[in-house]
Amino acid sequence: LMLSAAAGFLGVTVTILNVYLTERERPGAPPLTWDFADPRAPYFAAGLGTSVLSGILIVICALTLRYNIWVPWSWEHLTTGFAIYAVAVLYCISKWHIAKFYGLDPQEVWGVDTRAGEVNLFAAHIFQVMAVLMFMPIRVHILWIVPVFAAVAIFAVHISVGTGYPDNRWTTATAICFMHFMNFQGAWRHERYCRERFLAFRRVMEQDQELEVASTIAKALHSMVGTSSDIVVMLDKDFGVMHTDHTHDTYFGRKVVGIDFRQLLVKADR
Repeated sequence: LMLSAAAGFLGVTVTILNVYLTERERPGAPPLTWDFADPRAPYFAAGLGTSVLSGILIVICALTLRYNIWVPWSWEHLTTGFAIYAVAVLYCISKWHIAKFYGLDPQEVWGVDTRAGEVNLFAAHIFQVMAVLMFMPIRVHILWIVPVFAAVAIFAVHISVGTGYPDNRWTTATAICFMHFMNFQGAWRHERYCRERFLAFRRVMEQDQELEVASTIAKALHSMVGTSSDIVVMLDKDFGVMHTDHTHDTYFGRKVVGIDFRQLLVKADR
């Protein structure tokens, strides 16, 4: 989350600052009054808000890592919420879309053809969702909301304000949604693999604990029986003699490991 917030802070801050300086120096550009009747005002407001939010998240993450505060927070939900916000704000800091939201010609508002910026928007849209699905440690029962929201957002924007390339409107939206679906499938399969691996590891640990307990009990019984017997013989399931040493060989007068114990007994004791 901290890395995502840092990337968002740097990317949005540099972009918004560059556009703001360009607008101030653009010949014939109307003065920026910070009135929401001007479509440039919400553009810069959204960018500024994103920079501030990203900065706050960076500070929170840094303090949590350094001083272990806010640890009980649901970081999965917090990261998911930030990812949804990041997808939504893309359309607010898109020059073409923000002008279309106001029903204006983007070229008249910004003085340049802004349709090419839509390609960058789609690239950022795909990258953000893919990064969240593939690299964020969020369980899929929470994570699914991100690709679903992204798919709904792109179709809603295409229907409401259109696109700078109307001939490819539905092809582009469908392709992006398909990529989100495939990325989510990858996240789901990765989580399933991790769960299976965790369960297998836990079973191995449980078996090791059971073997350790059984070994401890066996040693205790061996010691207890050894105090009241001349010799202790351990047998396998087929009555074969196990774990012999010099004491056993001396007692029986020969090597007895692997021999059926019943052959060592007199007929009356069998």
